[in-house]
Amino acid sequence: MTRIEPSFDRAAESFSEGSRADCELENGVMAGLTAAETQEFVALDARNFIDENGNPFPWPWDTTGAAKDRWLTLFEKHEAALRRIKVLERLRRHHK
Repeated sequence: MTRIEPSFDRAAESFSEGSRADCELENGVMAGLTAAETQEFVALDARNFIDENGNPFPWPWDTTGAAKDRWLTLFEKHEAALRRIKVLERLRRHHK
C-alpha cells in the first residue's frame, strides 16, 4: 500500500511560481482551508492508502465513514480553491 497522491500536489506544481505561492502559503496552509483544516486534512491523508491496483484502501479504523467523508470534504474545498486560483491566473495573464 502507498499513500494516495492527491491531485492538488500536481495542480500546484503546474502553476507558475507566483501563483504557487498563492496556493501554498508560507505558513503551510493549503489554499481554501484554514490552518486547523490543513492540519486535519494532513492527519487524515497520512492514513489514506491505495492498494496495488490504485484503488482506495478501506479505512478499517473509520467504522462510521466520518473520517473518509471529512477527508473528501476538505479535499474538495481545496480543489475548488485551486480551480478559482487557476481562473484568476488566466484572467490576470489575459489582461496584461
